[in-house]
Amino acid sequence: MDQLASGIAKVQSRGALAGKIIAVYLMLEAVSILIDAGQLAGALDLSAGETVPVAALIFYLTYLAVFIASVVVISMWIHAAHANLFEARLDGLEFTPGWSVGWFFVPIMNLFKPVQAMRELYNRSHGSDDGYNAPSPSDVTTWWACYISGSIAANLSFRLDSGTFGEAQSAALIVSIASSALLVTSAVYLKQIIDTTNKAQSSLLGVAETFA
Repeated sequence: MDQLASGIAKVQSRGALAGKIIAVYLMLEAVSILIDAGQLAGALDLSAGETVPVAALIFYLTYLAVFIASVVVISMWIHAAHANLFEARLDGLEFTPGWSVGWFFVPIMNLFKPVQAMRELYNRSHGSDDGYNAPSPSDVTTWWACYISGSIAANLSFRLDSGTFGEAQSAALIVSIASSALLVTSAVYLKQIIDTTNKAQSSLLGVAETFA
């Protein structure tokens, strides 16, 4: 049980760190929405003067750094949380800790495998079955739907802004705002998933000790 106790502590620690990074990410997305809205209203011109473009570059580099950090920390949390399911000796697990993270980086498969792995993690952590007929947790479904929709919208906004579909800067800004709103919603639900899963996993130690 020492390994499981250590795993529970690791998940709590990584979950707390993930929560802090998500909070910073949410603040940056809020600023991004304000920047896009300012441009859309004509109150902000990122090409004006020398100071504004430099400030915008610093902001977007900060955004990129926080995004990369969030990917790393959240991946570490998912890996540790899934590892605890194995340490608790739960039967019928489909996803290994490695692949619960790895599927995020496999083209095409990353459209549906990660949410299946998260569903297994959420359900089994809460002591529920995760068979094909098992209901999908609403938090997990909303998180993934907003994440995929937001990512698609972000890609479309970039293509519009770069002129792939002609001059459509206003449309690009509107789509960018919608993308940010969806990604903010996704991040909020992910934070909720992390918190509730951490709380549920804290009871795994007692259950495992009972049947050890």
